[in-house]
Amino acid sequence: MKNSIRSFKSPDGERFSVLVDEQGMPLYYPTLFATWTLRARSVAANTITNALNALKALFAWEAHLGFDLESAFGQGTFLDENQVRDLTDFLQRSLINKKSNDLVSFNRRPKVVSPSVHYYL
Repeated sequence: MKNSIRSFKSPDGERFSVLVDEQGMPLYYPTLFATWTLRARSVAANTITNALNALKALFAWEAHLGFDLESAFGQGTFLDENQVRDLTDFLQRSLINKKSNDLVSFNRRPKVVSPSVHYYL
């Protein structure tokens, strides 16, 4: 599943972002979270976008692993220690898609997020 974030500006100047699927349809729970929780607290538009980017990364991990978080949480099962460790490892990798295989980095090391700048909501 390839999700993306769409930002728009209302006629009164308010900015807002939503997480959408491949067809451009807003995802229900992330939109509900952004509207009911974040906008209700009057957080900045960039804060909402950052929260949606974190959810986008979570959905990317879910698709990578082939795990359905919504049904697991609905059944009362939570992530075990190995899944949490896999999630943190996944989030340290760069989520930027490589455009071409012709270009190779000089240092040939994968991009990772430094442990000194990890951020959790």
